[in-house]
Amino acid sequence: SSGSALFRRSWIDRIGGYPEWLAHGEDLWLDRAIWRAGGWFCHASEADVGIRPRSTVSAFARQYFQYAAGDGHAGMLVQRHVIRFGAYGLGVVLLSLSSAVAKVLLGVLVFGYLWRILGRAPVMIQRATSANPILAVVLVPILRVVGDVAKMIGFICGYCRRL
Repeated sequence: SSGSALFRRSWIDRIGGYPEWLAHGEDLWLDRAIWRAGGWFCHASEADVGIRPRSTVSAFARQYFQYAAGDGHAGMLVQRHVIRFGAYGLGVVLLSLSSAVAKVLLGVLVFGYLWRILGRAPVMIQRATSANPILAVVLVPILRVVGDVAKMIGFICGYCRRL
């Protein structure tokens, strides 16, 4: 977020700058500290921060693990992480039940969870010029789960570090 945010230097001075004790998520921590202190900032939509997607699944998982570890260490976005744990916990429970109703409910919930990201399929197919476009769409749900698992493990590790 700091790559495209505009805020007064006085807010940085008042807050004390980026937290050196936090290895990841320090920009979100600073944003939230400024908000808590009554400050604000603007998004610079024309800023080109040069963020590139990770090129391997392991690099992608490591990135999201580190983001979530920062969240856990700083005590940020706890509700979001708890909801993720709850959603996957409910999924495991529904998967373990032999009831057809449980399987249908699980299917509906998974479809609802992936709906927004699968809605981007036309754009992904259009941009997948050098790769198999169908494979790109099929991999998206898999990457979503990989990212979620990395975030859950990262959050636990970061929270343990916090303790």
